[in-house]
Amino acid sequence: MTEENLFRKAVDADETEMFFKGQGRYFVRDPDWGEHVYAAHYSGWVSDFVADSHTKKELFISLFDKFVSNLKATDEDLEHFFGNLSAIAFNQYKGNFDLGFDASSLKSTSVDSFLHLLKSTDIYERKKSLIDRYIYQMKKWGLELPVDFES
Repeated sequence: MTEENLFRKAVDADETEMFFKGQGRYFVRDPDWGEHVYAAHYSGWVSDFVADSHTKKELFISLFDKFVSNLKATDEDLEHFFGNLSAIAFNQYKGNFDLGFDASSLKSTSVDSFLHLLKSTDIYERKKSLIDRYIYQMKKWGLELPVDFES
């Protein structure tokens, strides 16, 4: 018997925000740090959900876009944003799935809007080293962001 896909459960229960934030039954504890491990969801449940289905990829992208559009410029939402986006970048890099995320496809999306929001608030200065580490790592995995944080 195979385990039901947890992302599909989140979609069916209208709990994708909880899934993306790692809340409730969607929390995967890092054994060393005790924090949520975003990438654990992507290499399994999301990868299986979007596999070989353009419709499911589009649904995932739409739900992710909706999730990001509801984020605020807070420390917690910053972590949710980069935790999810870097997990997507890593899984695309590893070939687990291809959502087509790149700088041009993310332009004029909620990802682009959230990045501009971060850059225009004090959170960018307060969390600059964390943001820079995420950006550096995602670039290594082939995901360039549509907003230049160096200027």
